[in-house]
Amino acid sequence: MPRYALTHPLIALAALLLLAACSNSAPEQPAGNTQGNTQNAAAPTTAPAETTGAVPPKEGTPDRGSAADASFDHAAWDALLKKFVTEDGFVRYKQWKEDPEATKQLDAYLLAVAEKDAAKLSSDSRLAFWINGYNALAIRGILNAYPVASVEKVPGLENFAFFKTPKHKIGGLELTLDEIENEKIRKDFQEPRIHFVLNCTAVSCPPIQRDALTKMNMDEVMDRAARDYIRKQTQVDTAARTVATSQIFEWFRGDFEREGQTLQTFLADYLDGDAAEITRSAKAVTFTPYKWDLNEARE
Repeated sequence: MPRYALTHPLIALAALLLLAACSNSAPEQPAGNTQGNTQNAAAPTTAPAETTGAVPPKEGTPDRGSAADASFDHAAWDALLKKFVTEDGFVRYKQWKEDPEATKQLDAYLLAVAEKDAAKLSSDSRLAFWINGYNALAIRGILNAYPVASVEKVPGLENFAFFKTPKHKIGGLELTLDEIENEKIRKDFQEPRIHFVLNCTAVSCPPIQRDALTKMNMDEVMDRAARDYIRKQTQVDTAARTVATSQIFEWFRGDFEREGQTLQTFLADYLDGDAAEITRSAKAVTFTPYKWDLNEARE
């Protein structure tokens, strides 16, 4: 019998054993190690987080999420209100105008307001967004013209053109202040208490709140603002049983007379004792003239 016939199987077996030994002795390559392996250079070193199809926003950029209950950060606006608005709701325009850092902060906030897609906010967050945006734009308009005695006398924007002419970028749209108030707030939400938190920069306007509105504090802030304004502006003569109040209730009377409520019952809900009883049953309400002087702090 030829010699190779006896040794061939042994040679094959030895080769298999040698191959297995080499394989088992090779060092294990750590995850993410790309030495000598250019294909792995861009591979993630860990498994990606569970995804929903949305890319998280970069730090410091506006929230572009598509969740229906997404919110908007009004912290910068809140800080400015607390710094430049007095306890009784008047604005320190002079100090604000002379503070370049504060002006820069206001402009940064308004830029974020301009770029935000308001349609992606939840209903309460959207209402807070439009109200805060309106107030911030109104104040910015006064700062641009300051010093000025009245919102109806802003140079180039007299006779209330301040509200009707300039277009402002807000919520991804180009709108006047009147359009923000009447189309985006009054029409879309039909919430009468908005009149007590929108500030037109006039002394007869409800004082600007020192708290930026959010979906969390909105009911509390609007109720407080309504109660304070109605009690301050409504004069009830208990002997003559007459009621007089702000012209806001004349101009927007329909906003307060919904679902079977009258203007008298709306006002009475925020009054106490005899004043509430007389107002609720009053046959008529008269209105005091509006003062358009600037709501400037006189400190």
